[in-house]
Parts: sequence; C-alpha cells; structure tokens
Amino acid sequence: MFSDAPGPGKRADKNVNGNFGGKTTAGRTVDARGLRHWTRRDGCIVPWQVFAAVLGFTHCPDICPNELVRIGDVLAKLEAKKSPEIVPLFVTVDPKRDTIAPMQAYKVDFHPKLKMLTGTREQVADIAKAYRVYFSKADENDDDDDDYLVDHSIVMYLVGPDGQFLDFFTQNARVEDIAAKIRTGSGGISQCIAITQPRRVATVSVAQRVAEEMNTRVGGDGLVGYSIRFESLCSEDTKLKFLTDGVLVRECLSDPLLKKYSVVMLDEAHERSIHTDLLFGLLQQVMKRRPEFRVLITSATLNAERFAEFFGEPVEKKSKKHKIKPCPIVKIPGRVFPVDIFHSKQRQIMGHRGPLSTYVRSAVETTMQVHNSEDPGHILVFLTGQREIEDACAQIRALYREQEKRSDGMELRVLPLYGALQGPRQHEIFDAVPVNRVRKVIVATNIAETSLTIDGVRYVVDCGFTKQKVYNPVQQMESLVVVPISKVSAQQRAGRAGRTAPGKCYRLYNKTSYEEMAQETVPEIQRTNLANTVLYLKLLGIQDVIGFPYLDPPDEDSLLDALKQLYVLGALDATGEATALGKLMAAFPLEPKLSRALVESLLLNCSHEMTQVVAMLSAENVFVEAHYRNKKRKNREESDDEGEDWEQRMLALKEDGLLHEDGDQLTYKLLLQAFESKSRQVQGHRRDLEHWCEDRHLRFRALTMAGSIVKQLRDIIETLSRRDLDAVKEEKDSKRDAWLDDRLRQALCAGFFMNAARRCTMETVYRLMYDDGKKAAQLVQFHPLSAMSYCAPPEFCVYQELVVTSKPFMRGALAVERHWLDHYSKDKLNVSVAQLYALCGRKPPVDEKDQGKQSRVDTSEVNSAETPKPVTVSVDAVAEARARFLARKKRS
Repeated sequence: MFSDAPGPGKRADKNVNGNFGGKTTAGRTVDARGLRHWTRRDGCIVPWQVFAAVLGFTHCPDICPNELVRIGDVLAKLEAKKSPEIVPLFVTVDPKRDTIAPMQAYKVDFHPKLKMLTGTREQVADIAKAYRVYFSKADENDDDDDDYLVDHSIVMYLVGPDGQFLDFFTQNARVEDIAAKIRTGSGGISQCIAITQPRRVATVSVAQRVAEEMNTRVGGDGLVGYSIRFESLCSEDTKLKFLTDGVLVRECLSDPLLKKYSVVMLDEAHERSIHTDLLFGLLQQVMKRRPEFRVLITSATLNAERFAEFFGEPVEKKSKKHKIKPCPIVKIPGRVFPVDIFHSKQRQIMGHRGPLSTYVRSAVETTMQVHNSEDPGHILVFLTGQREIEDACAQIRALYREQEKRSDGMELRVLPLYGALQGPRQHEIFDAVPVNRVRKVIVATNIAETSLTIDGVRYVVDCGFTKQKVYNPVQQMESLVVVPISKVSAQQRAGRAGRTAPGKCYRLYNKTSYEEMAQETVPEIQRTNLANTVLYLKLLGIQDVIGFPYLDPPDEDSLLDALKQLYVLGALDATGEATALGKLMAAFPLEPKLSRALVESLLLNCSHEMTQVVAMLSAENVFVEAHYRNKKRKNREESDDEGEDWEQRMLALKEDGLLHEDGDQLTYKLLLQAFESKSRQVQGHRRDLEHWCEDRHLRFRALTMAGSIVKQLRDIIETLSRRDLDAVKEEKDSKRDAWLDDRLRQALCAGFFMNAARRCTMETVYRLMYDDGKKAAQLVQFHPLSAMSYCAPPEFCVYQELVVTSKPFMRGALAVERHWLDHYSKDKLNVSVAQLYALCGRKPPVDEKDQGKQSRVDTSEVNSAETPKPVTVSVDAVAEARARFLARKKRS
C-alpha cells in the first residue's frame, strides 16, 4: 500500500525534527552549542547555568531547558575542559516515564524542587545511557541573555514544537514567580496573565492540566481559571487565565487597554484563527499606550521572522539596512523523537465538490494494518469531520471483532475525538491504559493536530484533508468544504507520533501530492465572514477597517460585504460610526444577525422565549446525524441524501408535537422547552435525560449547552438599562401582533431579512429574494433536517445559513410575512460601492466609481420548470482565497 515502506536495503523517509539551538535576538540567531562557565550579573560563577527562555528566571534555580544533548557530547566537552569529578547537571523529571528510579538506584542526591542531579561522572554516564540530559549556556554578550530580553522587550516571539510551552509552565515555575519576573513594571503580582488558545476544548484541558501540575484548582480560590464563550470559571484569585482568543477580543470592547493583564500570551499562533489575527493588531495598539505591557507569542512554525518584523520597533532614519527592528525570537528546544514517514501510492484527486479518493476506507485499512503488525503504541487517525470519524470508528470496531486476536492479546480501544463530542467521551482519550495490553485508536479532526497532546501515540495515519469554512462575499454564503491540508499541517500531524518515543506516520497520499500542497494554511481572516470582526473594530474607534494593521489583510470585497451587512442591520450609520443599536448588539456574544434579532425581541416583548431560540441556534447541531451509507455512492465518501431515516425521525417529532409548522427556530424552542420540562420531571437525573434525548435522536450536550447559554443571555439582558433600550426604539406602528410566536418570527425577520427567499411555482423550490443584482435566479431548497420540509411550504421565508453540498440547502428556515420583509428592508438594501467605502472614511478606487452596483430585492416569479442549480463555492473559493493569499505574501 505504501510505496516507500522500508525493505531490504531501503530506508524509510525521515521527518526531520531537528532540535532548536540557542536563541535569536533582533532577528539574529545565536548559536548555543558548547559548554563554558557563565558569570551571572550578581558575580557568581555558575557552570552550565540553565536559563529560562520562556520565563526569564536567570536568578531562579528552577530550570527551563534550552538545548538537548546526549551525554556523550557532554562528557567529551567536560574532558576537554578538565572539569572536576563531581558534575552538576539539571534534568527534567517525568514521573510517567519513571525517570526517578534510575537516580535512586545509584543513591545520588535528588532535589525535587531544583530538579538537580549530582553524582560522579561514571554515575551520570550510566544513568544517561537510557535518558537524555538537558543543559544550556548563555550568549557571550550579557545584554543578550534571556533575562535581559524579558525585562526589556515588549514582545517576544517563542518558537518550538507543540506542547513545549505548556511543559515549561507546569514543570518549571510557580505562578507568582511568573507574574513577578515577566513584568518589569511595579505593582507586584496583583495583575493576571492571559493565555489564549484558538479552541474551547484545548482551553479547558490546558487549564485543568496546569492547575493539576501546580497543585491548585481551576476557579474558586485556585490560581488557575479559564473563560470560553458562554462559560467562565475564574475568580479574583485567578493569576493564570486561559481563554479563547475570541473571548479576549470581546474583553477588549470593555477594556481596550487590557488593564487587568500584565502579560498576554498568544499560544498556537501558527493556527492563524480570525481572532488571533485580530489580536495581533489590537495588541499593537495596547503596547503603544502601556509601556509596561508584555506580549508573548508562541508558535510551532519556523517562519518566525515575519511575525518578529510585524511586532518590531521602528529604528532611527539613519539606519539604511533595516526600517524595522524585529522583536526578539527565542527558540525553545523540543523533546521530539524521529518519525519515519511512509507515503501511499495514491494521489489526491479533487473534484468540484471535494475529494474523489476513498480516504476513509484507506484510513481504516491502514489502521488495522498497523495494529496487526506494529509494536505497542497508540494510533492517531486524522479525518475531516464528525460523520467520517463515527463511520470510521464503526468500521474499525467491526473489523477488529471479525479478525483473529493478536498473539500477545493486545486489545484495541477505538475512540472518536471532535469538538461536538460529549465531555465524558472526550476525557476517555486521556485515560491511562496499560500500553502493553491496550492500544488506543483515536480518530480525530485537526483538533488533535496542535491543540491537544495524547500521551503514548506512536503511529499517525494522515488522510491529507481537512474541513475549512469558506465565505463567498458575492453570494453571501458560507460553506464548510473539504480541502487538502498544507505542508505545515502535514508536518504537525507527523510530529504527533514523535512526542514520547520514535514513531511512524502513514500518509494516505503520495509524495507528489505532498509537494503540490500549499506551504501554509490560508488564514481564517481571509476566508470567513468578517461582520463581527468589523463591528468590534468600529466599537474600538477604528474607522478605517481596511487600513487596520492586519498581518495578512483580508480581501477588500470581504470587508465591504461586512460593512454592508452592519449598515443594513442598523449597526452602523451613514458615516460608519457604530449606532446605539450596534453597541447594544455588541453586548451579546453572538453573530450580528442573531444579536439584531435578540434586540428586536426586547422591543416586541418576547425576549424570554427569544433567548431560547438564539441559544439553540448558537449551540451545536441538536440533531444526531444518522450514519446512513448509500450503497450506490461511487466517487464520494458520504451520501448527501440521508433518505428515509431523516423523514422517519422528523415525522416522529411531529407526532410528539415537537415540530412547529412555522419553521426551525420555533421547533428549536419547543425542543428546549420539552427538555427543560423533562429535567424538572426527573429532577435533573442525567441518565434519564440522556435516554430521553437518545429516543428522539437529540444531542444531550447541545440541549444542556443551550440551557447554559439561555442563562447567560438573560443575565446580560438584566444588565441593560432602560435608557439603552429607549435609544434603539423606532417610530413605528404601535400595533403589535398579539401571538407570541408571531412576535418571535417578526423579531427573527429583523435579523435575517437579508436571507429571504420566495417560493417558486414548484412548491419545493425557492428563489433568493436578495440577489445583489445578479441576473440569474439563485434557487435553493429546505434542508432535509428542516421542519419546513415536513410542513406546508410558506410563500416567504428567511433562513439562518445556506449549506452547499450536492445542492444549496436552507438551514434554519422560518416562515415570515411579506410586510415584515418590506418594513425591515425599506431603503436599506440599495447601497452603492461609494457608500460602502464611505463607511470606513475612504473614497472608492477610480476603476470602481462607475460600476454603480446596486443591491435590490427581486420579487418576480420563477418558472416552475426551473430546478435548483448547485452554487459554485466550495473548492473553487478555497483555491481563489489561497491564490490571493500567496500573491499578497509574494508582494510583501
């Protein structure tokens, strides 16, 4: 199966995981090889002093390794320098690998706090035969040591393998020392340190691990806390606060200077999430006004110089060589073992709607091959999404049951891992197992690529694909599409196999496919809807959102589309300033359309029920997907048609009175109300609630999360003053629809009227009314999981989002009245390009002044013979975004 599997006289390709040596200051790499005595600032002579690249503990004995060497090299250098017989060396102790036992066997002095091993040369040499020893040295220039860098650098860029930064936090320091040493200003240790993560799952798991290692608790009176959207576990005692990058962006709205933090650490910066990119620019503004503020940026990427220049300082005009002095770069060593890489003979083939290769089946077969032939060690399999993962897990379990057991009795435990997975099932992947008797197979999305580390993984199976959100500003459509990964991602995945021991990576694509991959993943800010991002910038007083200092600027069309959305929703006025309505919308951690609907519900006196609707729309998909496999599929891994299964399940909900004839949002409200009623009936007994959800094919976690979101939204509403609401009231007909459900539908129409569709003469087909001036009718249908697919089709509807698979589907569809659409869209949809540029204080480019594109509402009829045509988004849009990204990068 793999063209380069090692055979007689043939060696497998190696994934070169070189260790980082030394550090870089102002863009200059300092070689840290060799041993010598180093004189500290206090005058003491300390041989082989270990300095802390991350924390700056030159004067603290706690260690933070800088370079990894084998004991043979150490002894050779000691011999050359005629060092004494007693050799002090610092080592890192990992109880899980039982490194303490050999030390105790030789009766050497071991100090648990100092992590220092003292013994004769022979003793040290014997002990180090099976273990590596860490040591470091300082640069000859005292001004360039890391203590100096931390004290005098506003920004430090840290480069090293995944997981190393967390190890430093948990093994080498106390939080009070971190706060006291990293900050150079006064004020003691009262301020908090913020550490961001791009994903919620990683934020919670990292906080829990750090708290465990530091013998403290998460939240309460503990030193460690975390904050993710709709969930926070922090207190006044929190000194280390782990939070998602999106939460920190929202905190900037109420505290633009981030005064409660002395240090902000952006972890996993190489993932380039939209909020991380936004924080790059926002933190630049904070540093200009807070000289004592410090920023640490950690990344596993090797392209550090570009980030260093972005955060660099201007130099005097006399200097002709460099206009920008890059911020210091500190390279952290990694305990990374070699990884053998094997490529499949199969080539990656992309069709119009995604990959044509049967990579899921190949992943299953490869996994079983590894289990049957390789030594003990867990297997990590990368696939693109939940549906594929559950399908692959079922196939692996079935094959394992059918085959003969291994002679050594090795058990196979198959575990899925994706963001929507229930909490207890996520924790199973971290449970310790006897490695020689149990092999775990973790089938995961790219959440396991960098954010999470699973101990004991020695084998990786890489499908070579991932799912990305891609937004088309012209069609105002966001799609989740499967695309090839980048080379950087491929290297990250392979590196997962070399964290604790030498490993192997099986790539389900050939070398040619790897060479054709893009070097880096297109940043999220260049391929997603920017409406929320632009609203945040406007509220922070940044008028020219096009000229904002982005690391990689998004396409202007995407920014103009975001400005248009906000203007049409009433969040911006004609000058581009945030309105009272926009400020009220920003009070809720929701996308603009949802927050606009929630504000309208406050005016229509139905906010109590609207919080339930919005919570269900903000939580993950409430329906459990059926893993129905179409026997007739050919060149696709999955079928887009769930067939009879969807229909039976939705009709069952209808019989139970849980399917609302007016649409999905009201159906979601009924489901959450029924869940809460059942919870009261069983007095919150978890198992009974889970059974209730399973019987109706609903996600217990989604409904539980929605209940939590409802509480937080209602708490936010309680904080709003009457003056806030009076500021957004409009002079309109005081006569309101009497029925609660009608008021809910009207409020939702206020947020989603741009997503309006009108029924064609063929009842199952709708045409988008807001066509942005396009000549061709854009035809869509209800999603199979939409309540509208099983009720009488209304004349007009709005939808939450369009999902493009084999055809465009409306998800989150709701019946509305025509006069509501006329009311909310009146005099708002006709926005010219010149007006859009004026919203950010700019004039339109000369070549676009005469285009005069006007958006309009199309009310004409559509012939019944017309059938829905697939919207061309997906792979083409990804390719275009990647091309624009590479072109900008080349110009820079």
